[in-house]
Amino acid sequence: MGIRPKLPNKEKREILALAGLFVFLHPEEKSKIQGILRGNVPGLDYLLEEAMQLTFVPAFFMLYGMSILRKVSINFSPLICQQLVEMAADYEEIGPAIEMLLAKVREFGQ
Repeated sequence: MGIRPKLPNKEKREILALAGLFVFLHPEEKSKIQGILRGNVPGLDYLLEEAMQLTFVPAFFMLYGMSILRKVSINFSPLICQQLVEMAADYEEIGPAIEMLLAKVREFGQ
């Protein structure tokens, strides 16, 4: 069962963020999730812009979810990575979980 083709962007954002979180935690399942998402989440370029309007954590996982469908370097370009680091600075406290995500952002941004 696939995702309905004409989902509102809000639902696409949520699906991509959840997919990104799931694959982040279970990378061995990437191809299965890729098969489910492929062809069912159009408009990734527009959704990339929407991701950058979120706060750091949901933006990270949405971009990570989008990277299931296309090259990581598109979603985590050096400019986007810089913007993500700046977004993370908005949090009052940055604990180990956010530090781990920031390390991944820095790795992608190189």
